[in-house]
Amino acid sequence: MARVAIVGAGIVGAVLAHRLAREGRHEITLIDAAMSAGQGVSGRSFGWLTQIAGRRAPSPEAAAVRAEGRAGYDVLNDALDGKLFVSGEGAIAWQESESETAAMIAERRALGIEVEALDAADIARLAPHLDEVPPLAAHAPRDIFLRPGLAAARLAQDAGEHGASLLYGHSVLGIETANGRVTGLRTAETVLPAEVVVLATGTGIARLLPGGVTAPEIGSSPSALITLYAEGPAPTLALSGPGLEIRKDRRADHFLVAATWRPESERELDALAAEKMAVAQRWFPDLRNWRIASAGIAARPMPRTASGCLAEPAGGIEGLYLACGHPGVALAPVIAERIAGLLD
Repeated sequence: MARVAIVGAGIVGAVLAHRLAREGRHEITLIDAAMSAGQGVSGRSFGWLTQIAGRRAPSPEAAAVRAEGRAGYDVLNDALDGKLFVSGEGAIAWQESESETAAMIAERRALGIEVEALDAADIARLAPHLDEVPPLAAHAPRDIFLRPGLAAARLAQDAGEHGASLLYGHSVLGIETANGRVTGLRTAETVLPAEVVVLATGTGIARLLPGGVTAPEIGSSPSALITLYAEGPAPTLALSGPGLEIRKDRRADHFLVAATWRPESERELDALAAEKMAVAQRWFPDLRNWRIASAGIAARPMPRTASGCLAEPAGGIEGLYLACGHPGVALAPVIAERIAGLLD
C-alpha cells in the first residue's frame, strides 16, 4: 500500500482523492493551503458541463474526453446519493444569427454531441421568461451545472469518510526526493512521507516541480464569475447567447454569470459585472430588484494538449504525477481515472 499525497483540493484533486479512497488500495492524503476544499479556482468556476457553448466547436479529442467526463459525473453523483447535481432540462445556446446557430448545431452533431435544434416556439416553451427569443437555438438536454467548490468539498469529505487524511491550512513548499524518486512533501511545519505525489495545483504546478524536471506547458485563462440577485420567475436552464452566459444558482433569487476576463482591456471588474447585468435585465424584464451580489476572477489552467487533459507522470522523478485540465471541472473524472490507472 503506497502513501499517496494529492496536492490541491480543488475539483480535480477532490475527485481523485474520492476515487482512490473508495478504491482502498493506497493510503491517501489530500492537502491544501486553504482551510477547506474547493476554495481556489474551483470555488470561482461557473460549473456548466457543456459542449454547446461558444462559437467554436471543441476538437474531436476534446469532445471525446468531455463526453467521458460527463458520464463520469453520473457515476460520482450516484456514489454521493445525488448530492452533486440534480438533472434538469439542460441548456440552450444560440449565436448572433440563425445561420451561425445552425452551423454551430451541425458542427456539434458531426462530433457526436447530443444536441437538438429548437425553433422559437420550442424555446419559449422551455424558457418562458426569456424576452428576446431567438429564431433557432441548440438544446443540450444532458447538460448539467453544479457548484464546483461545493462539489469539491463534498467529494473531499467523502474521501475522508473512506479513510483519506484531509490536511487543510498547510502550504506545500516543495517535493522531497532521493535517488530519482519521490520521498515526501515539505511543508512549513514538517515533511510528509509519501511514495507518490500528485500535483493537482493548476497553474501552480510548475512552482512545485523539483529541479531538473521539465515543466509542462500550462497557460492561464482568466475568467470572471459574477453573481447577480433578482426577484421573480426565471428559466431553470443554463442560457448562452450573444453577450451573456447565465444560469440559476442553487440559492433562491441568485444567478451566476460567466465572462471572459481580459486584464489588458483595463476594464474594471465591476464595470464588466454591470454590463452583464444590463444584458440579463434585457433578457428577463419581469425580474425585479436587480443587483450585483459578487464578482471574482479565477485563473483557469490550460494545458497545451489536444484534449485539454493533463494526467501523466512527471519525467525524471519516479512517483510524481501531474493532474489538471481545461475545462477542469468537466475533465476531473477523466483525469482522476487516468491517474488511478497509472498507479495500478
